[in-house]
Amino acid sequence: MCEDDDPQVLDTLSKLADSCYGAHDLEKAKQRYEELYEKYCEVSDEADGRAVDALRNLAGVCHELGEDEEARRLVEKVLDRSALNSEDPRERCQALLVCGLLYKQIGEMNTASDCFEKAYDISRDSFEETDPMTLESLNSLALCYQSQKQFEQAYAGFSELYRKYVHLYGENDHRTIGVLERLASACRKTERFEEASKFYDHLYRCNLAVLGTEHDDTYDAGLKAAECFYALGNDQKALDLYLEILKIEMEKYPGLGIGRIFTSKELVRRWKRFIQYEKGIEFYREFFADLSIPVADDAFLMLGHASVAPEFMDLPDDETEINTCKKEYEKCVRKYGPRHPKTLNSLNSLAESYFWASEFDQAAERFRQLYDFCQQTPEKYHSLSLHYLERIADCYERMKQYDQTLETLRVLYDQRKAEMPDDIETIRTLS
Repeated sequence: MCEDDDPQVLDTLSKLADSCYGAHDLEKAKQRYEELYEKYCEVSDEADGRAVDALRNLAGVCHELGEDEEARRLVEKVLDRSALNSEDPRERCQALLVCGLLYKQIGEMNTASDCFEKAYDISRDSFEETDPMTLESLNSLALCYQSQKQFEQAYAGFSELYRKYVHLYGENDHRTIGVLERLASACRKTERFEEASKFYDHLYRCNLAVLGTEHDDTYDAGLKAAECFYALGNDQKALDLYLEILKIEMEKYPGLGIGRIFTSKELVRRWKRFIQYEKGIEFYREFFADLSIPVADDAFLMLGHASVAPEFMDLPDDETEINTCKKEYEKCVRKYGPRHPKTLNSLNSLAESYFWASEFDQAAERFRQLYDFCQQTPEKYHSLSLHYLERIADCYERMKQYDQTLETLRVLYDQRKAEMPDDIETIRTLS
């Protein structure tokens, strides 16, 4: 039996509190962080780093609950016990970083950036430029600027930090790659597309080498690099990069899975400027000739026909796309009824158009309608119902509604697990 102050118990309680916070169950998170803070104080003291972290998160929860006075009281409680007036510059820097994080947690961004600036000034005067305290202060300051949408200052901070990380750890180290991602983002925000394209392309290659093709960060960096090439007017380089990413995606999501990628009107829209007729035909034959493509997957057809039909090149904007899909759906309901395949197909298109316009609540509602329909005749639409469950989970995740995401994925997992044979020999045979 573990004692309450056992490190494993405290670690589990910490993870539980973080999970409640991540799922936005604020009342439970508040209760857990209070409990965690008290337990840390029992085993050490209030100035212990873990106790301060628990108190910082507790202040953040109070702020989100609208209990700003309580959040401020908690921040002041930490500040009273900090080493802000210490003669040791390292202790003073650390205290300022803690203060900055606390103020950032309760939304007082200007005060937070002041703390980070002071910490960075002290660290530059007192330590080497590659000292961990100097690097941490600079990173905290740049991140704070980024949160305040002060992208020029964020760019300057991340640029300097990246130079130091390359010198210290090399280009392919995960710490350097993390800074490179933030620097590339700052370049994009400040419309430094030349630098952004170079950084994102490098980030894509690094992720490819370190994380492999399975990781979403690899795919994301490649797409952003292509977008930057597009912004620079370098259509050919963008096209080549899209083709490269596409080959990876074809291998990653064989069969039905790839339909999800190409239902993305956003991705299709990116192609419209740089599809070349000859390359389009070659591409269509090479990748799609042997696939059985459902008519519902408009994007497959668009990509294929774009090589021979110029009218497919001019895809509508998100709002026009949604309105068109909505009218088509309403027309199908009137003409065929709500359960007709054509009506359901038009509802699917409407759901996808909402998703790719980032209207995830509307998309989730439509995918839920489709899922409920499939559940009425599970023997016929079982695979499709799993597909819609996954799309609903995608929507919840994009809305950062992690409790609903988790609940939906759990249902999906249970249904998929039920399909798997229990007999180990059968599993081996299947594999």
